[in-house]
Amino acid sequence: MTLSYEEICNLLGLDRNKDKEAADYILNIPNHGNSLLNILRSHSGKEFFVIGNGPPVHDLSSIYGKGIIVVADSAIWKIKRPYVPEIIVTDLDGDTDRILELSDSGSIVFVHAHGDNMQKIKEIAKNFKGHFIPTNQIPEYPGNFGGFTDGDRAAYISDYLGASKIVLVDFDFSIQHGKPWNERKQIKLNIAKRLLEELGEENRQKLIGL
Repeated sequence: MTLSYEEICNLLGLDRNKDKEAADYILNIPNHGNSLLNILRSHSGKEFFVIGNGPPVHDLSSIYGKGIIVVADSAIWKIKRPYVPEIIVTDLDGDTDRILELSDSGSIVFVHAHGDNMQKIKEIAKNFKGHFIPTNQIPEYPGNFGGFTDGDRAAYISDYLGASKIVLVDFDFSIQHGKPWNERKQIKLNIAKRLLEELGEENRQKLIGL
């Protein structure tokens, strides 16, 4: 059974009106999102590696060049210079200076709007100078590619872009690596796991590592 936006709002006590306000705001910031999506669609049929913020158990250098690298923003610290990932998925809760640096170097960034990050969007999104793809979590809105947290949303975006296979790297749903644990964070991890399971059910041969 699909986990709906309404159920997620109820689980986390999200303010739907603030979510919508943030979505409306980011969608109205001038951006080159459609052009950037067209660039990314050229990767359709390739293998996508989605890097999560679980404990680092994989040598990422071993997968560079083997497919498209998609990084959730809390895992950006794992990407060592001079490597530049193709895609970053962020709600601006990570190292935004590093994300902007990678954006300037060629990474395409999906910037997510939700009710709690409106101020960050106002402060930071302009620094991308239009070179970002706006995303949100409002059903039926443009820019809602599926997923909820950066990690599972990155997998849904990979599916949208036509990945032949989606490999989850360093995903751990029992611990939020590098951040203090609390019950709310665990609920988010549980949501991410369930949404990825749903994606895996739809694409049994495509999602690897769950």
